[in-house]
Amino acid sequence: MAALGVVDRALDGTPLYAARGELPIDVDEQRVQCHLCGGWYRALGSSHLSRTHGVTADEYRELVGLRPRHPLWAPDLIDEQGERLRARLAAEPRLRVAMAKGHARAQRGELQREATSRLAQRLTSLERERQLAVGARGSATAARQHSAGAASYVRWRSASPA
Repeated sequence: MAALGVVDRALDGTPLYAARGELPIDVDEQRVQCHLCGGWYRALGSSHLSRTHGVTADEYRELVGLRPRHPLWAPDLIDEQGERLRARLAAEPRLRVAMAKGHARAQRGELQREATSRLAQRLTSLERERQLAVGARGSATAARQHSAGAASYVRWRSASPA
């Protein structure tokens, strides 16, 4: 996994060691590549980004054209985090109640309205522009699949208070 030379540039001219709008993943080594230095890490969390490059995760995502909530972790770390969340949901009644409140807000459309308001204030990431270029029909299908996957990921039905 040797670092490559500069392959792209951020909008401000910052040299990037990976293409804007995508996060390279080495599935064999379970690592993600940092656009700013070309290094491969299990996670590009706040420690690497702030200590090495002086940027937050949000600033990094914006700089390299990723969606605002794009995970900066290796896929197996994401799976492990999901397992920990499911265990917490099973063990902590207060968390289940809080999740149920959030789910109720979503059902009433409050979260969608809040997201729409915040979205209007933010630039569209290169990653999202590429998704939209696939076409409205493909994007709608992908959004439905993502929503279904996210709901099953945290198992909304089991998150309801007893």
